[in-house]
Amino acid sequence: MADWLNKLLGGGSTPSEEPKADEGSPVPEHALLVHIPLSDDEHGSEEEREALFEVEDQLVEAIEGAGVGEYDGNEVGGGEFVMYIYGPDADALFSAAEPILRTLQPPPGEFYAVKRYGDADDLDAHEERIDLR
Repeated sequence: MADWLNKLLGGGSTPSEEPKADEGSPVPEHALLVHIPLSDDEHGSEEEREALFEVEDQLVEAIEGAGVGEYDGNEVGGGEFVMYIYGPDADALFSAAEPILRTLQPPPGEFYAVKRYGDADDLDAHEERIDLR
């Protein structure tokens, strides 16, 4: 029922006014997506995956320690290991992760990160690719 009609009929409380865009509007969630090649076109070796799980632990420490976001998980298949990291600032995410990523020496293939400046559903969000080799 419309607010004015609700008030006229003595109805209950009316919803509060929605906050203005600059008051408490959510910050877009940026992302850092890290693509690491594996030794085969499938899931790589168990040793590779175990080593990358250890790298994940280091990234969690670095990202959460810097207070810039969170490590959300990975996807393994098709010859690559993809790491998903989210927070309000893609540059800060990369700054926290870069020293760890630069120590990796994966097998030949494309080893890169993508900084996305905006939500996943924002088709106009700017993305920047950084080659890590």
